[in-house]
Amino acid sequence: MKIICWNCRGLRNPAIVCDLKQLLVVKNLLIIFLSETKAKAREMVRVRIKCSMDGCFVVDAKGRCGGLALLWKNKAKVSIKNFSNNHIHSVISSEGLDSFHFTSFYRFFYLNSHVQSCELLRKVGNLIHGDWIIEGDFNSILNDNEKIGGRTKPRVSMEEFERVLDELALVDIKTDKRWFTESNNMDGSSFVKERLDM
Repeated sequence: MKIICWNCRGLRNPAIVCDLKQLLVVKNLLIIFLSETKAKAREMVRVRIKCSMDGCFVVDAKGRCGGLALLWKNKAKVSIKNFSNNHIHSVISSEGLDSFHFTSFYRFFYLNSHVQSCELLRKVGNLIHGDWIIEGDFNSILNDNEKIGGRTKPRVSMEEFERVLDELALVDIKTDKRWFTESNNMDGSSFVKERLDM
């Protein structure tokens, strides 16, 4: 099953919707999480139809900020469990696969928000029993090697993020983030909960 998270930085530009449609076709994606859509549910219905996706769950943007959407094909069964302005948590199943928890995460908008991000991760993680994948834009790193350009991150935020990952038994999955275009900001992180029987 192919799932991707994309900070699309707004879907009001027809070129971005065209890029999204192309991405879905080329990568044959069953599920896509979009952050920073800057859109309301009614606008996302039009995007879903243009992109030939069967299902869509939307967290409305507030004004011209934020906005989350989870879109999927009918081959994937998606059940939304909880959500906020910063996450959508679901259970996903598909023929031939065991069901698993999937949390798509988008960082808080303001600087120095690592405490709120970590608390949200704990809150969601403590409700989960079973396989769990979490992807998205965390605005947190585990070490300085993950940072490219810009100001360095405070050591305390890295340590807190690492502590939360340890508490929730999550491991970092490195993915190839450069298969689309740099301008489309396909970066993000993926974490998976370690299975107890491994």
